Amino acid sequence: LKRKFKFPFADEYRGEIIKLAPNYSWFRVKGGKSDEEFVLKIPGRHNIANALGVWAGAAELGIKADSVRETFKRFSGVERRFSLTGEEKGIKVFDDYAVHPTAVGATMQAAKQAYPKRNIWVVFEPHQFSRLEIFMNGFASALKPVYKVIVTKPYAGREKDQGKVKPEDLVKKIGKKAKYISEFQEVANDIASKCKKGEIIIVSGAGKSYELSQLILNQIRSKK
Repeated sequence: LKRKFKFPFADEYRGEIIKLAPNYSWFRVKGGKSDEEFVLKIPGRHNIANALGVWAGAAELGIKADSVRETFKRFSGVERRFSLTGEEKGIKVFDDYAVHPTAVGATMQAAKQAYPKRNIWVVFEPHQFSRLEIFMNGFASALKPVYKVIVTKPYAGREKDQGKVKPEDLVKKIGKKAKYISEFQEVANDIASKCKKGEIIIVSGAGKSYELSQLILNQIRSKK
């Protein structure tokens, strides 16, 4: 794990990943006089990195490892960050709140680590046209590693479409694995008809993506 903490602590703390699984992350931390193992109920290197910082601070304050260990075991993650909406017919649907390429990329990495042998579909709802324009290349890079990508209409929020950028521009940058579908129901129909048992669907966005994840799950449930 390429993360270490030293300043302002007297000792340096280093993390070592032991195992990443769909439902947990197991890691080891060395630093000062401590050599401890912890388990998180959530997957992903970025979550381990965050937990490493928590342990470093706790250790410096004299909090015992067993107390931190129990807290980590109870922590189920932040709502809407790679949260399981449900599972139907062997297909898992996740909702992920993300507005920046770094957040999107972290979730994609966590998903691939948790489900290394499964195809991962991503439905991406851009949040605001200005953000799509600024981070176009970053979003493309974050989404390229997955199996298939559907880009849907941006959630404009307080903005008005100035015509400077289109979601189709992102599709072009991602390449052949991506396509644009504007309406949510059409997205749900398309992905439910093509996704197969064992595959993973992540709906990423910060507007109404949570509604879309439920719509997709319902559509999968209703298909014959």
